[in-house]
Amino acid sequence: MGRSAARLTYRDFKLALLAALDEQGPTDRAALVGGRRQAGLVDKALERPIPQRDRVRVEEALDLLLRDGLVSSSPDERFALTAQGREALACSCLDPLDITLHRIDPDLVERRARAWAAVAAGTADSLVAAASAPGAIVATCLDHVEDLQHLDEIAEYAADLALALDRRIQTTLEEGGVPAAQDLADAIRVAEIVVRRTLLRDWQ
Repeated sequence: MGRSAARLTYRDFKLALLAALDEQGPTDRAALVGGRRQAGLVDKALERPIPQRDRVRVEEALDLLLRDGLVSSSPDERFALTAQGREALACSCLDPLDITLHRIDPDLVERRARAWAAVAAGTADSLVAAASAPGAIVATCLDHVEDLQHLDEIAEYAADLALALDRRIQTTLEEGGVPAAQDLADAIRVAEIVVRRTLLRDWQ
C-alpha cells in the first residue's frame, strides 16, 4: 500500500496500522509505531519510512482506532485487531459510522467522503456534485430503522434538521445556484448524528 512522497494522512496511518496488526498479530506500541532509531511495522505496511515528525500522528491514529473499537489493548499494552477492525480493513472503512454505512450500501461511504472533500475544496463543481449526499444518507438510514416511533428526541431533532438543510440545498440547486460549503458541512454533520443515534446506537 505504498504511496508517493505526498504527506501521509490519518487515513493512511490508520489503514497501515490495521494492515500491520492483521499481518503481525498482537503487537506492542513501540514495535507497531516505531521511534527515533527504529522503524515500526507501520513503516513496513506503508512501504516507506515515516518522518520522525509524523510519529506523533501515528500514535494519535492508533488511539483513534482504539477509541472506535477497531483495535483492542491488553493489560500488557499489546494491540490487536478486533472483529470490527478486520471488517474495517476489508472494506477500507475507518470509523464505526463508515462501517455501518458500508453494511447498508458501500456507495454511501464514498458519498460521505466526497461530501467532506467538497467542503474542504469549496469549488462549485464539487459542492454541486456532493449536494445530495447528506439527504441520501439520512433517507437510507431511516429506511433501515425498524421502528421510527421509538427514535429518541435528539435523533428526531437531527432528522428534522437534516431534512431542512437538504431542502435548503436542493432549493439552491433548483434556482441554479451553488450550495454554500457551510450548508453542506452542517448537513453532513447532522446526517452523521442521525446515523449515530439510530443504526450506531448499539454498535457492534
